[in-house]
Amino acid sequence: MRCLFLGKFIPHSTETYVEYALQQIGVTVFRYCVVANGIARPTYQQELAALQKLVCETEPQFVLFSKPEKQLYSEFIPWCHEQGIMTVCWLWDLYFGLKRRLPIQANLCRIVFSTDGGHDWMWERFGIKHYVLRQGIHEPEHILYEPTNEFDVCFVGSIQGHPSEQYRSALLCALCQRYKRRFIPIQDKRGLELNRMLSRVK
Repeated sequence: MRCLFLGKFIPHSTETYVEYALQQIGVTVFRYCVVANGIARPTYQQELAALQKLVCETEPQFVLFSKPEKQLYSEFIPWCHEQGIMTVCWLWDLYFGLKRRLPIQANLCRIVFSTDGGHDWMWERFGIKHYVLRQGIHEPEHILYEPTNEFDVCFVGSIQGHPSEQYRSALLCALCQRYKRRFIPIQDKRGLELNRMLSRVK
């Protein structure tokens, strides 16, 4: 089986983990990176034409989107359906009730996977064929380090830069005041480095 995967392929991104998991079950994955990485992005029509050409060259059974935010997807996804190609959206976080920079066009895809299992009636209301797919553990990082129990509580995640994070700084201040030196915030840590940091927390 062949898959064209559109996502953010940077070190320790969820896309790289999903790609690994798909390959482990025999799926051939063709990447299309939606992040510029310092390279000038093509125009709308150039990128649409490039994606259509890539589909024709790779002949995927399905196209997988991690976050279909781009405007051109409103044209590209229906085009895939015209070619008889399944489209799948896989969301790593909440779809409803989370403020975003750009709207996600998950409703255009034939199937949507997400970790959001509490809004069945909303998915049905918008006519979205949704399946709950819980988070997993990336096999190469399934390593536990000897705990040191230096801290009672930790916070893992970014603090600024996303509309959904407007209350996080207040939360961190409250945790610092309550737990003092028994609390540690963990930012910008991924992979085994994050595992090592977590081994320091009860």
